[in-house]
Amino acid sequence: MNPQSWQSARTWCQTMQIDCLYLLADAHDNHTIRTAEDAGFRFVDMRLTLGRSLDSWGGSSVPPDGVIIRSWDENDLAELERIARLSFTQTRFFFDPFFSPEKSAEMYAVWIAKSCHGRAQAVLVAEIDRSAAGFITCRLESGRTLGEIELVGVSEHARGRGLGGLLVQASLNWFSNQRASAVEVVTQGRNLEAQRLYQRNGFTSKTMQLWYHKWFR
Repeated sequence: MNPQSWQSARTWCQTMQIDCLYLLADAHDNHTIRTAEDAGFRFVDMRLTLGRSLDSWGGSSVPPDGVIIRSWDENDLAELERIARLSFTQTRFFFDPFFSPEKSAEMYAVWIAKSCHGRAQAVLVAEIDRSAAGFITCRLESGRTLGEIELVGVSEHARGRGLGGLLVQASLNWFSNQRASAVEVVTQGRNLEAQRLYQRNGFTSKTMQLWYHKWFR
């Protein structure tokens, strides 16, 4: 983005009565970053993309006694939505004070519901005591070989038991069975726990981008 393109974008936003404009900038693009800051955009997040090849994937760990990894079913949905509302508080929507925390949480509940009903090609669930305790969503568009993990959430009552790693490994199994060649995932620069989870499972950093928000109202 340069000052000229920003003027065009601002005019369009005013015409369309846009409340908030998102900008995703390459972390190395000084011109865009300076233009955004001069225009009053607020930095809200670092978008870190990690990836790994499946060429050397050797299969997932065996879940411990009492844990089952399986595909979701309709009986899980209410609990998956509840977990989603509590699992993504490090994202840019919670960091921006102009977004309601309640509405931001509800957005992720809607996201997991849509993932279960067709947005994702697979939603895998970690079950403990006959109840969903975590989930992971897998996307692999027809004809593509690059898989994408979109959402990973674990119930607050089940954290610290390695469910995140089991779900990531189960997703890699699923992608491998679908003949994907590689998998990518996006997380926040401030979410060190998620970064370590993916790094433990063979992911490495690929790109860093910066999220900015510009509010007009």
